[in-house]
Amino acid sequence: MIFKNSIEPTEACLEYSDSRQGSGIQKALKKNEKRFVRNIGTVKPLIHKAYDSNKYIIVEGIEDALTCHVLGYNFICLNSISNTSKLIEIIKSNIEKFKDKELLICTDYDKGGMDSFEQLEKFFYSTGLNYGVPFFYADMLDNNCKDINEYFVKIRQQGGNEILNDKN
Repeated sequence: MIFKNSIEPTEACLEYSDSRQGSGIQKALKKNEKRFVRNIGTVKPLIHKAYDSNKYIIVEGIEDALTCHVLGYNFICLNSISNTSKLIEIIKSNIEKFKDKELLICTDYDKGGMDSFEQLEKFFYSTGLNYGVPFFYADMLDNNCKDINEYFVKIRQQGGNEILNDKN
């Protein structure tokens, strides 16, 4: 697994690739230029543990995954709601590795995201895995935010970073 994070005054890049999964993420942000985010390689669920916690936030897209990383959370990125069943198969085939994890579902608040949420919730319940939603999920929905990235941007604009950094 390779992880690179470089920050310069005019540019921020985050690249992630995993030879086992054949996937990667790249994000660049330049002042006064458009932001771009892209998948590199095959598109399948990406599981990323960078922090000393057994909590994983399950999100749909790369922007959401990068938001989780910036906030200091481990994440599982579906890379598409069409990969929900692929994630379920990955967990089924490694069920013992997930028994001590807390899986926090935070898919997008739209029809596809809610369908994925229900699929994951049903599977986690049937297997007895520890699951739920992030502590800020209800507030995210109350603020009419489609996903964690949109919520993060909105909260930052309101000066409320502390709500996102409470990992209890």
